[in-house]
Amino acid sequence: MDVLPGIGHACGHNLIGISGVAVALAAKAAMERVKINGKVILLGTPAEEGGFGKILLYERGAYDKMDVCLM
Repeated sequence: MDVLPGIGHACGHNLIGISGVAVALAAKAAMERVKINGKVILLGTPAEEGGFGKILLYERGAYDKMDVCLM
């Protein structure tokens, strides 16, 4: 069932988005608890329906200054 009648996309982007937010918040809380300095960055991925969104981000330098990247 989709929230938008007639469209029927229903592939779970709403769940993917909130899961990413939850993981980012949990990672930051864990870092603070054990006193690890750093920054957590949550990136949404454009063009993922075509299967190349992360490649675009990589090619345009989105990951250049990151030490760790979770996908």
